[in-house]
Formats: sequence, C-alpha cells, structure tokens
Amino acid sequence: MGLSCECDWDAGPTWMRDRWVTARKRHVCCECLAEVEPGERYLDIAGVWVSGFHRFPTCERCADLRESYEALGYCTMFGTLWDDHLDMLEMDGKGETRAGAVARAVLADRERRRRERFPSIYGSGT
Repeated sequence: MGLSCECDWDAGPTWMRDRWVTARKRHVCCECLAEVEPGERYLDIAGVWVSGFHRFPTCERCADLRESYEALGYCTMFGTLWDDHLDMLEMDGKGETRAGAVARAVLADRERRRRERFPSIYGSGT
C-alpha cells in the first residue's frame, strides 16, 4: 500500500513501515475495532512518532478505504477514518446515500465494540 500522505498538522514518524501480513493471533483494527482473526490478512502499520512507538493493525476494508483517500491526496489520523469518511460524504451532500449509511453503521458498531471492551470507562449501560 505505502502510506504516502504528508499532513501539515503532523510532524510525521521518524520511522514507519506498512506491510500486508496474515494474522497469527487475534488483532483489533485501529479504525473500526473489528477483530482480525488468525488466518485473515491485515495491514500492519508500525512507526515511531514523537510520542513513541505505535502499531496500527488495519483490517482489509479499512485499509482499502484509507488507500482510496490517500489516492485523492487526503490524510486521516489513525482511528478517525470512518468519522472523516462520513464528514466528507456529508460535505459533498452524499451523507444520506448508501455509502453514508455504511459509514454510520460502522461507526455505531465501533462505538458498541468500544463500550464492550472498556466498560470501566463507559459504564455497563449502553
């Protein structure tokens, strides 16, 4: 894939690599929080930013969407891809299309997964 965007709001990593790998253990996608099961392919992004070393496993669906935006010259911060996607659709007047519905569904699933994974932060209620 080759992450190629250079955002003016980010100093960027001092080192970074991205590669497609087959999961040997379960990972959680940094964008949609879906589980990447052993045997599934995912984009393994790792790098050193000002705050230290970080890894961003990304499922195929999210990696494909990120690649589409990068091809247009857009950048998104890790973890905000679907929020940014819905914002772009709404700015273009396409928020009520099928693509907008998909983005809203992914965001709702991500919020549910976040609440399930971190009940001490979000409380037990939904």
